[in-house]
Amino acid sequence: FRWNYLAHGFQSCGFHVSNLALHLLCSGLLGLCVNRSLELPASWSALLAALFFSHPVHTESVLYIVGRAELLCLILVLLSMLVYTSPRLGSEKIMLASGLLIAAGLCKETGFCFFGLLAGWELLWMFRAGIRRLRLLHLGTLLVLGSVACSLRYWYTGGTTIERMDHHSNPVAAEKDRYVRILTYTLVHGIYARLLIWPTFLCYDYSFDAIPMVR
Repeated sequence: FRWNYLAHGFQSCGFHVSNLALHLLCSGLLGLCVNRSLELPASWSALLAALFFSHPVHTESVLYIVGRAELLCLILVLLSMLVYTSPRLGSEKIMLASGLLIAAGLCKETGFCFFGLLAGWELLWMFRAGIRRLRLLHLGTLLVLGSVACSLRYWYTGGTTIERMDHHSNPVAAEKDRYVRILTYTLVHGIYARLLIWPTFLCYDYSFDAIPMVR
């Protein structure tokens, strides 16, 4: 944001162009990641990148200036995956990939969750090639580093709850009935899954009971 301001002040066009460029970079990195890591053909990887770039569900992350946090987080996560799956790097790739994930988590807290992505990659290799000592060591290192990173984030922010959360901003978080919260969150994630497949209706703000509570 500071670089944008130094370049063009508070003119909003530059901020939006930067977000669009970052989204294009995300799409390209995703195509490269599936091509290198999953060994998909270049044509399929390019198609996946194009679908990701044009999917309407990304509208908020790209058009909202503050959505840059999600864009930067994804860029760092994909770079981490590319580093971790690179055959050219040795054991140092664990620390490098973990550093990228920590940086992703500093952009957006969900970045810390992607330690599970690298751990899942190790598990897939174990199912494919058998359990080996080096793979177990890598998996254990990832779990320890991920746990430490999440614990430090939890300690520094004083938890994951937001103080004085009101009903208008987030009615689900303000709901006192735990059973109602669980059912409503399940509905919300179901709606998100449907939007990924068929994004017929997108809302710019789901606060103030835009999605009814499940009672």
